[in-house]
Amino acid sequence: MIEQKRHNIADLCLERGRSGVVRRRGVRVRRLDSLRRDAPSGVEPSNAIPDVFFGRGATDALALIAATGACTRTALAAARNRSVSSVGRMIKRFGRAGIVILNHAEPGDPVTISLDPFNPVFPEMLVFLHELARNRGVTPRTVLPRRSSSTSLLKLRQFAKRANRLFGGVVRTQVLLLLVSSPNGANASDIARVLGARPGVVRIAFDELETMGIIVSRFVGRDRVACLNEAFEAAPEFRDLLLALVDRVYPHMRGLAKVLRTGL
Repeated sequence: MIEQKRHNIADLCLERGRSGVVRRRGVRVRRLDSLRRDAPSGVEPSNAIPDVFFGRGATDALALIAATGACTRTALAAARNRSVSSVGRMIKRFGRAGIVILNHAEPGDPVTISLDPFNPVFPEMLVFLHELARNRGVTPRTVLPRRSSSTSLLKLRQFAKRANRLFGGVVRTQVLLLLVSSPNGANASDIARVLGARPGVVRIAFDELETMGIIVSRFVGRDRVACLNEAFEAAPEFRDLLLALVDRVYPHMRGLAKVLRTGL
């Protein structure tokens, strides 16, 4: 069992070799998705962390960062069995989106990566990522969620512009924000109409999100109606994150959701 006081990536590994253990520069570590074997009794997590954020592997990396509090590029690369350069590109992408920061310590010390506490939705994002890590038997480092009280309108606008691809693309992000604002669900053609997108693009977003288990859909006549999947892993925490994004960053989505409900 992994002790609660272990904070760094290396401490998240097992002491004996088995599948899921990788070697890089002589350090034996495990990827987070392989830690599912050590989940507490009664917990049956999925085979891998769903690719909620950005693209493949991004959610895994963010969960590692959130679980450890802060880690270096080298440790993150070793934990994910990736090169340091590829992890560096991923971190730059996270930084441009405004969800991670680089912590510069004393000269000569390695730069560490952590979630940005001044992110407008930092508390909800941290709780969601912690839940993903906890479902795989990883005890996250205790970090008190906090949010800057001095978040300016300019910072909110910058975050809104950067985070429009937070969930793997502009359309996918907009679809999720509309669905969380529409408790009874919405159909693909109406979403395409209010977003000004092609119906085929919205249907592809539906397919991708349903494949990951984030949404569920059904056909009502010829219309495909979708809503958030309540059985999705960490569904309450994910819903809270989406609602925080709508309330603080994308309030106009509530207006578009009202158009969906009224059919105007």
